[in-house]
Amino acid sequence: STQSTWDFQYCRMNSKNDTGKENKKVDRTTFKDHPIKQETSWLDLLSPETYKGIAGIIVFRIMLSLFVRSYFAPDEYWQSLEIAHKMVFGYGYETWEWKVSSPIRSPIYPFFYAIIYKLLQILGWDTPTLVAYSPRVLQGVLLAITDVYLYKVAKDFFNDKQIALTTLLLHLCSWFINYAMVRTLSNNIETTFLLIAYYYWTKAGAKYSAYHSLQGIIFGVLFLIRPTSASISGVLILAQIYKHGLAGFKNALFSSFFITLPIICGGIAIDSLYYGCF
Repeated sequence: STQSTWDFQYCRMNSKNDTGKENKKVDRTTFKDHPIKQETSWLDLLSPETYKGIAGIIVFRIMLSLFVRSYFAPDEYWQSLEIAHKMVFGYGYETWEWKVSSPIRSPIYPFFYAIIYKLLQILGWDTPTLVAYSPRVLQGVLLAITDVYLYKVAKDFFNDKQIALTTLLLHLCSWFINYAMVRTLSNNIETTFLLIAYYYWTKAGAKYSAYHSLQGIIFGVLFLIRPTSASISGVLILAQIYKHGLAGFKNALFSSFFITLPIICGGIAIDSLYYGCF
C-alpha cells in the first residue's frame, strides 16, 4: 500500500549507508500533499452528520408520507385533523371526547396542524390538495427528526458509527415505521419527543445544565399531548436520580417544579379557554 511504501522509504533513508555514514532524515511532512485515502462504506451516504445526509432523509420521509393512500387508525383524523380543520375553517367532525359535556382531549396536539391550515388560509393556498397533504409533510419531517436522533442515540450507545448507520438503515427500511409513523397520530409525535428526551437524558450529568431544562420542556409538552407518556418520563427521571443520587434528585426537583409544572399549568389554561370551562 502507499503507507507501507512511505514507511519503507523512510526507514531506508534514516539507516546507515555502506560507508557507515548516516543518511539525512527525510521530513515526513513532505507527504502531506498525498493523504492516505480512507476507505468509506456506502452507509456513510446516509450519515446525518452531513447536510446532504439530513436532506436525503427528509426528502425520503416526505416522499413516503405523500405516497401513502390508506389509513391506519380512525384517530389519525378524529383526534387531530378534523379538530384542526374546525379550529381554522369552522367545521370538522368532533367525536364525543371533544364535547364540552365530557372533554377528555387537549387541543394542544391539533394546534400543530391548525397552524399549517391557518398559514394556508392566510396565503390563499387552502386548496383541498394542500389541506389534505400538508400535514403529511409535517409528519415526514418529524419522522426524519426521529431518524436523526435514533442515529445519535445508537452512535453514543454503541460508540461505533457503522453500527449507528446500520441501525438507521434498518429504521429507514422498516415496513411498519414507513406505514405507521407518517400518520397524524399523537403516538408518533410522542415517539419523536421521547427519543429526543432520551438522547439529552444520556447527556445530562450530575450538574444541572441545559440538557435538564430540555428534558423538562419535552416532558411537560408530552404530558399535555399524551398523559400516559408520564409512565416513560417518570422512569427516565427515576433513573437519573438513581444514577446521580442527591444531585440527580435536586436536578429533577428543580426541572419538574420550575419548567415542567408551569408548562402543564399553561396547558390546563389553554384547555379551559378552548372548552369554556375548567
